[in-house]
Amino acid sequence: MPLGMVRHLPVFFAHIPKTAGTTIKEYFGLPIEGHMTMQDFLIAARAGKIESGINPGKTEEQIIDSLAKIKKLSKLTDLSAFDMAFKFSFVRNPWDRAVSMYEFHKDDFDFGTFEDFTNSLLHKEGIFSEETGGTTLRPTQTQYLSLTDDYINSYNPEKEKIKNPLRALKGRHPARNSGHLCYDYIGKFENIGREVFVLKEFLTQLSNKIESCGHNINDDEFPWETKDRLGLFRKNENRKPDYRTYYENFNQIYAVFDYYYNDVVNFNYGFTPGTSYDKCYTTIRCFKQYKEKNDIL
Repeated sequence: MPLGMVRHLPVFFAHIPKTAGTTIKEYFGLPIEGHMTMQDFLIAARAGKIESGINPGKTEEQIIDSLAKIKKLSKLTDLSAFDMAFKFSFVRNPWDRAVSMYEFHKDDFDFGTFEDFTNSLLHKEGIFSEETGGTTLRPTQTQYLSLTDDYINSYNPEKEKIKNPLRALKGRHPARNSGHLCYDYIGKFENIGREVFVLKEFLTQLSNKIESCGHNINDDEFPWETKDRLGLFRKNENRKPDYRTYYENFNQIYAVFDYYYNDVVNFNYGFTPGTSYDKCYTTIRCFKQYKEKNDIL
């Protein structure tokens, strides 16, 4: 996704497929197109080629004006657009997401049965192959949100917090996790109504902070002020059938665990809805098999 704006605040939303990303973009008035990863955004920023979709309905003149103000703010804070942007995303239970991905794309990629689909995950075949899988569905959620090692090694969060007025407020989720993730907020699909409400408060405070410093980038109202979407989020949360009904045996459950191992660990998901990975018997069993398979002590 290109760089977007929430009033005075530059934002980058990493849209992971099948995590309600389009709904999030519509609610926050962000550019709809694209599934750009964090590393894609970093590489583009360093090359000075950040795409701008500021924002749906904007004229070319308004976009140019907003970009000019962002560049001015960048110089004043001595930060690049990449470092200055509020970076956020949403993640989803890997087993639930796998079912959603299968149902939505089974005809596009000829997945066959759900068992065929999980076998493709386990053996990393078809679109999940590192050699031939070139679609936006191949990366894990962790891969979507991970940074390159060179940036991680040079990243100094304390120094950035001092220099950057946008870093004065953090989300409740850690910005860095296991030395790989560097986000200001990572919400969970399962709690989307509550997460969006909290995120809206964060974005409002950060945008107002920029304005109070004398930097007026965008005179529009906040995009959600004309929408009442939170109620819709809550009504839609549990409408679909229980994803567990798709898994006919442990092998299918393990196949998803094996492919999305880092997502299970980084975002603390168990196979059973609402559980952490260390509190779910089925997930603990997956860990045991994973350790045996990979000869981990």
